[in-house]
Amino acid sequence: MKPIRLTIQGLQSYREEQTIDFSRLAEAGVFGIFGPTGSGKSTILDAVTLAMYGAVERAGSGIQSIMNAQEDTLSVSFAFQLSDGADRRTYRAERTYRRKPDGTVEQRLCRLCEETSEGAIVLADKAGEVNAAVASLIGLSMTDFTRAVVLPQGKFSEFLALKGKERREMLQRLFRLERYGDELAARLTARLRRTEALAREAAAELQGLGDASPEALAAAEAAFRDASEAEARLQEALKAAETAHAEAARIREAMQEAAASEAAWAALERRRPEIAAIEERLAAAAAAEALLPTWRAREEAAAQADRLAREAIDAAGERERAAARQAAAQEAHAAAERVLREQEAPTAVRLERLRQAVALAEQAAVDAAALERARAELASGRAEREAAANALAAAQQQRAKALQLQAELKAAYGALAAPPEERRRMAAAERERSAATTAAAQAAAQRGEASALAAAAKRGEAETARLDETVRTSIAQLGAARALFAQGAAVLNAAEDDLLREERRLGERILAAKTAAIGGERHAWAHALAAGLAPGEPCPVCGSASHPAPASPPPDAAKGDDEAERLERLQRDARELASAVHREAGRANEALHRLNAALEGSEAPSAVDETAAAAEEPYPAGDASESPQAESLEKRRRVVEKVVARLNAVAPELKALLERFESARASLRNERATLAAAAQSARAAETKAEAAEREAAIAAARWREAYPEWTPETFEQALRDAERKEREAEDIRLRLEKSEPFLAANAEELERLQGRQSLAERRLALAEAETAAAERQLAARREEIAALTGGDVTPPAELAAALSARLERWRADERAAREAADAARTAAENAGRRLAAAEEALRGAADARERAERQWSDALAGSAFDGVDAVQRAALEPERREAFAREASAYKEALAAAAAKREAALARLGGRAIDEAAMLEAERRLADAKAKREEALAARAKAERAAWELRQRHERWRLVTRQREEAVALQQQLAKLQAVFRGNAFVEFLAEEQLLGVTRAASERLGSLTRGRYAIELDSTGGFVIRDDANGGVRRPVSTLSGGETFLTSLALALALSAQIQLSGKYPLEFFFLDEGFGTLDPELLDNVVTALERLHVERLAVGVISHVPELQARLPRKLIVTPADPMGAGSRVRIETT
Repeated sequence: MKPIRLTIQGLQSYREEQTIDFSRLAEAGVFGIFGPTGSGKSTILDAVTLAMYGAVERAGSGIQSIMNAQEDTLSVSFAFQLSDGADRRTYRAERTYRRKPDGTVEQRLCRLCEETSEGAIVLADKAGEVNAAVASLIGLSMTDFTRAVVLPQGKFSEFLALKGKERREMLQRLFRLERYGDELAARLTARLRRTEALAREAAAELQGLGDASPEALAAAEAAFRDASEAEARLQEALKAAETAHAEAARIREAMQEAAASEAAWAALERRRPEIAAIEERLAAAAAAEALLPTWRAREEAAAQADRLAREAIDAAGERERAAARQAAAQEAHAAAERVLREQEAPTAVRLERLRQAVALAEQAAVDAAALERARAELASGRAEREAAANALAAAQQQRAKALQLQAELKAAYGALAAPPEERRRMAAAERERSAATTAAAQAAAQRGEASALAAAAKRGEAETARLDETVRTSIAQLGAARALFAQGAAVLNAAEDDLLREERRLGERILAAKTAAIGGERHAWAHALAAGLAPGEPCPVCGSASHPAPASPPPDAAKGDDEAERLERLQRDARELASAVHREAGRANEALHRLNAALEGSEAPSAVDETAAAAEEPYPAGDASESPQAESLEKRRRVVEKVVARLNAVAPELKALLERFESARASLRNERATLAAAAQSARAAETKAEAAEREAAIAAARWREAYPEWTPETFEQALRDAERKEREAEDIRLRLEKSEPFLAANAEELERLQGRQSLAERRLALAEAETAAAERQLAARREEIAALTGGDVTPPAELAAALSARLERWRADERAAREAADAARTAAENAGRRLAAAEEALRGAADARERAERQWSDALAGSAFDGVDAVQRAALEPERREAFAREASAYKEALAAAAAKREAALARLGGRAIDEAAMLEAERRLADAKAKREEALAARAKAERAAWELRQRHERWRLVTRQREEAVALQQQLAKLQAVFRGNAFVEFLAEEQLLGVTRAASERLGSLTRGRYAIELDSTGGFVIRDDANGGVRRPVSTLSGGETFLTSLALALALSAQIQLSGKYPLEFFFLDEGFGTLDPELLDNVVTALERLHVERLAVGVISHVPELQARLPRKLIVTPADPMGAGSRVRIETT
C-alpha cells in the first residue's frame, strides 16, 4: 500500500482546501512533517483515517468536534495504490460532511473509487459499504491500521504493551491466519465429504452397470455378427419376392385400368346433344353484345347534356354573389384605413416616454437588490461581532481551568513514584511466578487434552457400534429389495417372450385375412366389367364379342377387411406392450445387478421372500390354438402393470438406500481407523500430562522458597497495587504531555479570536455606510419614473405593453381589411370565367347527343333484333358466357382424352391376363418373406443394441473403477489430515511462529539502533522482554523501560512488523506514518534512528515522521511544512520543501 495524494478542507485548523502530494514526498524514502505545536501536523493522519474509515480516534464527540468552527463543510480525499507484482491499482476514498442550520453535522458524500485510464469506477457509495470495502481491500480494521500503518500520538508503543493473547489475535488479522483455522478445517471437511460422496457414487454406479467385463462384451459382439449375416440372407430373399409380386400387380392394374377407361368413354358420348345446345346459345349472345356499345354511347351522351345544363345555371348565380361581396369588402377597408391615420402618430410619442420609464424601473430594481444585500451584510456583521465576543470569553475561561488542572496533576505525579529496587524485585518475582503459572497451565492443558482424548475414544466406540448396527439394518433392507426385484424381473422377462410370440402369430393371421380380402376385391372388379358389356361389343380384357358366362355377384368383401384391421390393431397393441415390457424388464434387471453387486460379500438373504412371491400374480401366457382376442391381451397388460407398479413403488427409495448403505459402510471403516488412532493419542497424552504436572509442582515450590514474604494471593494484590500506581502515574504523565500542546494551542486560539473580534467591528461599520447610500439611490430612481408615467402606479413595462398592443391591433385591422377586399375582387373575376366555360361546354354536349341517337337507330335496323329489350335478353353476363365456353371446350378435350386412354390401356395389356390363384400365391410369398425379414431385423437390432449398451457400460465401468480407487485413496489421506487439524492449535502455532519472526527482525533492528546494547525476546507467556546485553544479559519487562528506550523498542517492532505485512494477504505495505516524540532521543540515538529510516528506502518502504525537533528537520531531505492558522481567518497551509 502506497499513499498518492491527500486533500483536506474544513478539518480542524484547515479551512481552505490543501492537497499533499505523497508521491513527490516519498521519492527519497523517508520524509518529515514539521510545524509549530498546534499547527495541524497530526490532523494529516486524522484526515487519512477519516477518509478510509469515517472516524478519528481523537474525536471524542464525533465529526462535529473536528469540523472547523468557521466552515460549514468538511471534506477529505485520500488516494492510495496497491501493488501485486506488476499489477498496480489506484483507489480513492473520499467523504464530505456539512453542518446543518441546527448545528448538527450530516454526511453528504461517501464513496470509494478505482481510478483507471477510462475514468473513475465507483466501488461503494454508502458509509457502511465504503467502510466494509476498505477493510476488505486492505485486510485491516481501523484499530489494526492505527497500530501498524498510521501511528498517531499515544498509539506508537501500543503493540509493545499488548498482552500475549491480544497480540496473537492482532497478528492473526494482520497476516490473515484465520484461513488456516476454521476456514481450512471447513474446506478440509467439505472436500472429505465430496470425496466420500464421489466414492459412494462410484460404488453405486458400478453396481448399476452390472457385468460389463471384456468377456461379456466379446460374446455380445459375436451374437450381433451372427444376427447381421442372417438378416442379409433374408433381405436377398425378400427382394426376389418383391420383384415377382410387382410384375403380377402391374398386370392386374392394367386390367383394372382398361375396364375403367371403357366406362368413362361411354359416359361422355351420352352428353353430346347437351353440348350442342350450349354452343347455339353462345352464338346468339355474341350478336347481341356487338350492338350493346352503340346503345350505351347514346345513353351516356344524354346524361352528359343534362348535367352540363345544371352546371351553367349554378355558375350564373355564383357570379352575382361574388360581385356583392366585393363591394362590401372595399367599404370596410376604407373605414379601417381612416382609423389608423388618426391614432398612429400620438400613440408613438406616448410609447417612447413609457420605454424611458421602463429602463429607469430596471435600474431601480438593481438598486433595491443592492439595498437588501447591504441590510443582510449589516445583520451578519452584528451577529459575527457577538459570536466573536462570546468565543473569546469562552477561550479565556477554558485556559484558566486548564492551568489549574495542570498544577494538580504535577502534584499527584510526584506522590506516585516507587523505589527502583522494589520495582526490580517485583518484576523478577512476576517473571518466575509467570513461569510457574505457565507450567501449571500447561499441565492442566495436557490433563484436559488427555481427558478429552479418552472421552473421544469412548465416543468413537459408541459411534462404531451404532454404525455397525446401521450396516446390518441396511443389509436386511437391501436383501428384501433384491428378492422383490428378482421376482419382478422373472415375470417381466417371461411376459416379453410371450408377447413376441403373440406378435408373430398375429402377423400370420393378418396375412391370411388380407389374402382372402384381395380375392373378394378381384371378383368385384370382374363383376363390374361384365355388367358394362353389350352383345356384339368386344370384351376389353380378352377381346371376344361373345359373353356366354359373365361374372356372378361377389360375396361381401368387407368382412375380410374388418378382420384384417382388427388383427392389425391387436398386433400394434402387442408390439407396444412388448416394447414397454422390454424397457421395464431392463430397469428391473439393472436394479437387480446393482443390488447383487452391493450385497456381494455380505450376509444377506439370497432366496426370494415367500410373502413377495406369493403376492405375484401368475403371468397368463397365450395359446397358439386360440383365436386372438383383445381381452387376453388386456389381461396380460394388467398383470404387467401390477408388477411394474410394485417395482416403481420401491425404485425411488432404492438409490437412497444404496447410498445410505455405502455411506454407513465407509463411515464404519473410517471410524474404526479413527478409533485406533484416538486410543493411541489418549495413551500418549496421559504420559505427557503426568510429566507436566511434576514440572509444575517443582516450579511452584521454587517460587515459594525464593520469595517467602509473599504468598500467591498476597503477591497478586501487591502486583495489582503496583500496576495500579504505575498506570495512574503513566496516565498522569501522558495527560501532562498532552496539556502542553493544548495550552499552546489555547494561546494561539485566544490571539486568533481577538483578531476575529476586531475584524468583525470593521466589517460592521462598512456595512452601515453601504446601507445608507443604497437607500438614497433607490429614492432618486423612483422620482424620475413618476415624472415619466404621470403618476400612474401601474408598472411602466405593463403600460408600454398595453399601448403597443393597441397600436399593433389598429395596424392589423387595416391589413386584414385590405387583404379581404383584394380576395373579393379576385373571386368575382374567377366566377365570370367559370360561367363562360360552362355555357360553351353545354353547346358541345347537345351536338354529341344528336349524333349518338342517329348511330343507334342505324345499328338496330341492320340486326335480327326488333328492339333493345330483345338485345338485352340475348346477351349473357361475362361469367356465364365464359362458363358455357369452358364447359363446351372441356367436353371436347375430355372426350378425346377418354378415347386415347381407352386405346392406350388395351395396348399396355397386350393380351396378357392373370388369374386369382396366381395373384394370391405371389402375395403369400411376399408376406412370408417380409415376416421372416422383420424377425431377422428385430433380432439384429436387439443384438446390436445389447452390444452397444455393453460397450458403453464397459467404457464407463473402466472409468468409474479408476475413479473409485482414486477417491478411496484420497478419502483416507483427508481423514488423516482432519484428525491433525482438529481445534485451533495450528492457527496459534502459526501466530507464535509469525511473532517469533517479527521479534527476531525487531531484535536485529533494535541492536542496530542501540549499537548492540538491547535485544527483544519472548517470554513463556508470549510477552515481550528486553535483554540488556550491556548489563550481563539481564532480562526485564518492557514496563521498566524509559521514554527513549520505549521509543527505540517500539520503532524496531514497527519497522519489523511493517516489513512483513501483506495487506489482504497479497499487497506489500510500502509505507507507514509515525507521530511520536523524537524529542526523547539524544543526538547520537537520533542519528542512528534517521540512518535506519533512510535505509528503508532500499527495502521499498517509505516512512513519514511527524515532529517539531529542529535537528530532525535539518537532516531529512524532503519535508512537508505546515503553517499554522492565521488569527485573521486563514486556515493551516502546507508546502513541500526539498534540500
